[in-house]
Amino acid sequence: MFCPKCGQNNADDSKFCRGCGQAFPQAQPAPQYQQPQYQQPQYQQPPQYTPQQPPQYAPPTPPPGPARKKKMPLFVKVLLGIVIFIVLIVILALAMTSGLVKPVEQQLGLLKQGNIQGAYMLTSKEFQNTLNLQEFTSFVNQYPFLMRNKSYSFTEREFSNNVGRVKGKLIAEDGAVVPIVYHLVKEDGQWKIIGFEINPKDF
Repeated sequence: MFCPKCGQNNADDSKFCRGCGQAFPQAQPAPQYQQPQYQQPQYQQPPQYTPQQPPQYAPPTPPPGPARKKKMPLFVKVLLGIVIFIVLIVILALAMTSGLVKPVEQQLGLLKQGNIQGAYMLTSKEFQNTLNLQEFTSFVNQYPFLMRNKSYSFTEREFSNNVGRVKGKLIAEDGAVVPIVYHLVKEDGQWKIIGFEINPKDF
């Protein structure tokens, strides 16, 4: 190795120059090669695959339709029709015979008020020819329940050829129930009382 200062040839391992004493720089040892450390990769278990359930498809619920009406059995329809027919007949009969009851109710009302003459005027001409007002008054006094009637009900009404009949019961103030039948005749378009039966045998 030659000295860089004086050019003296020196041994390769000399630390100083033999000629001038110049110190030689010490060669740095070559770096030792270190073999890279390889770390064994750790195998990780891949996450277990869980298949997802497909979404359940529910068909749309149809909107509720109109409620179905139950059909009425035929025999019920027939029975209902018969009942309605009978009711209509009864209503029609009551409407047609309502005029029969009117003079009877008026007479009972006048007798209850003590108006015997007014009650007498509701009788027919034939009745008045047979029985005058004084005799009618005596008759009424003979049957005091006529003037002391509490209530009444007439269950049968019928007429034919301007002659009618009303059948029912009088309830006196003392609670006595008296069957009675009124006979009527049509005069000048109005029903008049031609007679009555008290406690008839065929009631």
